[in-house]
Amino acid sequence: MPARSVAFANLRGGCGKSTILFQLASDFAKAHASTGVLVVDCTAFGDVSRLLLGGRQQHVKEAVAAQHADGRSTAHLLSALLAPETLPASAAPLTPGRPAAAAVAGGAPRGAASWAASGLDLNIAKRFGVPVSEVNSGIPMANLLLIPSGATKQQPCSGVGGLDILRLARSLRARLDALPGDWQIFLDTDGDLTFSPATEVALRTADLCYIPYQPTESDHDRATEAVSRLQRLQPPAAKVGGIVYNMVAPEPRSASEGWGPYSASFRPHEVAVRRMVDDFSADWWGRAQAAPASFAAASAADVQGEQQGFIQGSVMLMQDFGKPGNLAAELGIPFCSMEAGKQYSSGAGHTESLGASKKLAAVEANVQELRLLVEEAQAWLGATSAASAALDSQIDFLEAQQQAEDAALLQQAQQQAQQQAQEEQQPVLAVEGHPAPEQQPEHGSTVRSAGGSAAAMALAAAALVAVAPAAAPAAALAAAVIAGRQWLSK
Repeated sequence: MPARSVAFANLRGGCGKSTILFQLASDFAKAHASTGVLVVDCTAFGDVSRLLLGGRQQHVKEAVAAQHADGRSTAHLLSALLAPETLPASAAPLTPGRPAAAAVAGGAPRGAASWAASGLDLNIAKRFGVPVSEVNSGIPMANLLLIPSGATKQQPCSGVGGLDILRLARSLRARLDALPGDWQIFLDTDGDLTFSPATEVALRTADLCYIPYQPTESDHDRATEAVSRLQRLQPPAAKVGGIVYNMVAPEPRSASEGWGPYSASFRPHEVAVRRMVDDFSADWWGRAQAAPASFAAASAADVQGEQQGFIQGSVMLMQDFGKPGNLAAELGIPFCSMEAGKQYSSGAGHTESLGASKKLAAVEANVQELRLLVEEAQAWLGATSAASAALDSQIDFLEAQQQAEDAALLQQAQQQAQQQAQEEQQPVLAVEGHPAPEQQPEHGSTVRSAGGSAAAMALAAAALVAVAPAAAPAAALAAAVIAGRQWLSK
């Protein structure tokens, strides 16, 4: 069955994309033990990879590097998808400044067809995925896998652009849909000022995109710009699944009251934050009304035209994670795997205990709330065959356009070569039309004039050899005559 896929994106780093994805993917794996959960890290520094493999502990960097050396990384995956016949098991992935298009020349088959021809395993979770529980004992869920990034601190497929991005997205989506069984995919992206090639591949592959940010004016501007750029991608990419107002300080005495329709578990402590959440959500509703096809909740039949239903289905609050969040980042242990009374030891020898922490229960419930929101949006979305067909159509159009441009360039090059050959023939004709030696005037009257045209005669001789190699002996004789005349003139 087709895999369900969710991306987290924004045009800003530090907004919580990787942290939330880490918690959400872990919670999903625990809640759905029979479903495969695959995290694809499409970032340069691999924040979610480090979290899943053990957090900030010293051995984690070595683990990421070891997986990369073994060919298990997003960079290797994207290289194999685009040009599998050039990627043996130990080959290096694509690097900046080396476009993938150069690796596949002459109309060679691309994507799944070429991969199948190469004999590589089509199961990308098996070929490139790392079972997280085998590396990080703090995450016991055997159904959670990671395709990591961050070993080289370079963005995957950063040398790729244009048509190859579309090809990568199509191939990646096809390989994800071909995974055996039921799969939930999560894709992490970089927080750059623009979409990197790997981010664009992720957004074109995913069904839904979630935008986390802190409820401030500047962060709201970044988030709306991210959605605007997402909407400008053609053919249309992922729909906006939801907006997550992140790192919100909860009101302590109302932890169980909630604040509808934004949260069932808490309300913001600051009045100013509550006011901004209302204002920003009204802005998102206006944007959804202007472009309903871009928002999953706006296009759902049961909330069509209803602002309250749109907000309830696509906007939520995520509270500041506090001490449990710090422990999760340090050790790579998600909330769903933490125990309130357990002593946790870091690699530096420090121990932490959450005690009978109400905060752990609160943040775990908050993550579960997000999981339910995502599951509801995926149920609205249904099949993605229309999006796949649009992607195929766009690729076919661009490939035909590229072929036409290549043909025009080839014709132009042929015409230039013919014109250059005609121009090179002109000096040859001059040499052929030069009077024969018996028709030349006496030497004494022409030595200096012949010496003055020595350079022109030499050029003519060179042109004769270039155009007609068989005339080389005659050209050599002409050059010798020129040299003799120059010597006599001295």
